[in-house]
Amino acid sequence: MRTGDLGRFDERGYLVLTGRRKESYRCGGELVITGEVEAVLAAHVVGIPHERMGEVGCAWIVAASAEPPDPEELIAHCKQRLARFKVPASVLFTEAGQVPTTVTGRVQKFQLSERAVLELRARAAVTPAARP
Repeated sequence: MRTGDLGRFDERGYLVLTGRRKESYRCGGELVITGEVEAVLAAHVVGIPHERMGEVGCAWIVAASAEPPDPEELIAHCKQRLARFKVPASVLFTEAGQVPTTVTGRVQKFQLSERAVLELRARAAVTPAARP
């Protein structure tokens, strides 16, 4: 039976559920369970396409204040606590009401992933030389 759940067996032989298959991505052939990264950042983490690695992580953070934290500091924080392939490649910020959810309140990560790709492409199109 396939449920889409990920898990492992503990030392007593009990199955411990660790996440959902849909809530993971492959970065350079390694499976990254987004829940591990989310626990370090208190963010929603999604996989976004990457030409060399297959996918990389993108963290969506709902900033608690008007002045969001520095994305580079958050990435440095992750580098101290996570394996290199699990560190998000980018950090994006959103407002609480802008996180797409289902009617039951679950975050729709596929929509966050699509938004991340669009936002990062838009940022790449605006180079420092092109700014007025």
